[in-house]
Amino acid sequence: SIVVNCHDSQQNFIIVVSMFSQTTSEVVRLGIFESKKSSEVHKVQEMVRNFALEGKVFTGNSLHCNFPLTTTILETNNNYLLGLKKNIIKLYDRVEELAESKDYDNVFVLDDRSHGRKINRQTKVFNNFQNPIKKWQHLQNFIQVKRSGCRGSKTYQEIAYYVSNLCQPKS
Repeated sequence: SIVVNCHDSQQNFIIVVSMFSQTTSEVVRLGIFESKKSSEVHKVQEMVRNFALEGKVFTGNSLHCNFPLTTTILETNNNYLLGLKKNIIKLYDRVEELAESKDYDNVFVLDDRSHGRKINRQTKVFNNFQNPIKKWQHLQNFIQVKRSGCRGSKTYQEIAYYVSNLCQPKS
């Protein structure tokens, strides 16, 4: 029998990333790479650069919230909405600071019961914020999502941030 140790530094995994269209509910592009030769960040950047799309909104988790990818998205005449975590600490701190001190432009509240959980989501949209971080001058808004609820008998609270170069009109 063959024993595979996924923690062995000698492993070279084949990894697949995809681009999914919410409009058509289809995978529109696949990218394959070897973990020893590339990374997901580089592969996605290459896929955006080489896919003839314009006027689309690319979404991604915080792994993809990086300056090279956002630059590529903008250079290909597209837009982005990306999760933000403390991997970009100056931007995260600025967004967190503004969320605590600035009035939001829109708010949406949703109570949900699913998967044995009760969840409350409060989503605030902050438009046209002043961003002093030069690399990120193209940002137009950010979103704060506060989630709270119960998982079984345990309560929880978490805050997530998302950034975008798109600007939504005030409602």
